[in-house]
Amino acid sequence: MRVLLVDRSKSWRLVQQRCFRGLGIREIVAVERESEAWGLFQEQDFDIVFIDINWSNLSSIELITQIRNEHPNLPIILLTSEADRCHLVTAMKAGITDYLMKPCSPETIQTKLSKWLGCLV
Repeated sequence: MRVLLVDRSKSWRLVQQRCFRGLGIREIVAVERESEAWGLFQEQDFDIVFIDINWSNLSSIELITQIRNEHPNLPIILLTSEADRCHLVTAMKAGITDYLMKPCSPETIQTKLSKWLGCLV
């Protein structure tokens, strides 16, 4: 399983990567910027995308829209904080499949992976 993780916070990227590894996922590509993610997405295949939206810069919404247009069935999971819940409608319209509230436990991530990829890790 290949995971693309997009989060502007280095510390959150490290936490999420540790969480994925704890679930047995070894192929994790973690980037800070949406432009990096889009470049990688053009070159590589991913099974699922986890993205934290930067609401001060809507390039995250643009990335979701681009991915959704090219891969309509690819699961895109929004990572969000309690304060961002009011923005879920915007993200849903852009094409997210589901969302997780930060911080997320390995069990919660495993539930989403099982739901959207049909696999238990």
